[in-house]
Amino acid sequence: MEDNYNKNIAPFTVDAVTEIVDPVQVNISSEILDILNINEVEQTFKLKFQLALSWYDFRLIYHNLKASRIANSPSFEEVHKLWIPNIIFGNTENNDVIGTDPLAKVTISKEGAFSLSDETVVNEINVFKGSENKIIFDMVYTKTLKCIYELQLYPFDTQKCMVNLEVGKYERKIMTILPKSIEMMSETLLSQYFITG
Repeated sequence: MEDNYNKNIAPFTVDAVTEIVDPVQVNISSEILDILNINEVEQTFKLKFQLALSWYDFRLIYHNLKASRIANSPSFEEVHKLWIPNIIFGNTENNDVIGTDPLAKVTISKEGAFSLSDETVVNEINVFKGSENKIIFDMVYTKTLKCIYELQLYPFDTQKCMVNLEVGKYERKIMTILPKSIEMMSETLLSQYFITG
């Protein structure tokens, strides 16, 4: 990591000629592990889910990446020095924010080709560019989320509840989020509801 690396600034780029900002793209995938509670009175639902964020940080270089992602796991201290997307759970009571957490798993996916280290380096190193090898952030969350239940047609009602992920106010011009996939891993038939996509 370069000395001038700033973890508080997203890895966006600016076109040298047009000065147009090219935001960093953060891909988001999710697995719904369990629906723990549905509360029509309080207008909430409680969800256990795994969230995976992935992005490229061109400012970084990696040494000797392995084919297995799990073998490319930075230490917690190293992760704490990285830029992590400022994404907000917009429909939680306190607008919870995704951030570094000891329980989060951060890995590097080996995707790009490598170059050899300088001849002056005693032990040869395979050097990988951050722009070609993505960072993946995995975390399991349990959240109570707000949902407006429309019960006028009860008991034949259909409810649409979401996990609202929002980009932080100061990063909206330099970061975009792109939903990639969502999978339902838990039971879809509950005591009072049937869950659909």
